[in-house]
Amino acid sequence: MKRVFLLDENILILAIKGEDDRGNKDPSAAKLVRLVAQNCHRVALSREVSRRYRRHLKAFQAAPFYAQPMLGFLAQLLVRDDKTCLQHDPLPEIPPEVVIPLDDHPIVICAVAANALLVTTDGRLKGAIEACPALGITALSPAEALELAASV
Repeated sequence: MKRVFLLDENILILAIKGEDDRGNKDPSAAKLVRLVAQNCHRVALSREVSRRYRRHLKAFQAAPFYAQPMLGFLAQLLVRDDKTCLQHDPLPEIPPEVVIPLDDHPIVICAVAANALLVTTDGRLKGAIEACPALGITALSPAEALELAASV
């Protein structure tokens, strides 16, 4: 089953760094990104999510040599039509009764529009999504998403 994933910005950063959210060496985020591409899943994007991704990729252009392969891979992945699922305006709004951190609204809105699996290490965001089944999306940790991305 092919799936659509929305990778929270922190997943891109961790993939480039080869770390987990505690700063320990961990290739899980990079492996997730590679499995999404390799197994023909897609990455959900909106204009705002794409802008945020590009900002992070640009910030890492001067990254150490070991980060460069993943940086290039992400840059290529995010411009391929067969690997992305672009959500166009107008995007849905988050209902007022849903309590999602304001800075995460664009990520959640894009995930809702694409019916995507939202992958994050942000416990606050994950908890907020789990507390609101009305959104109709699932928030996953990178480890949970790895299992789904590994399926073809």
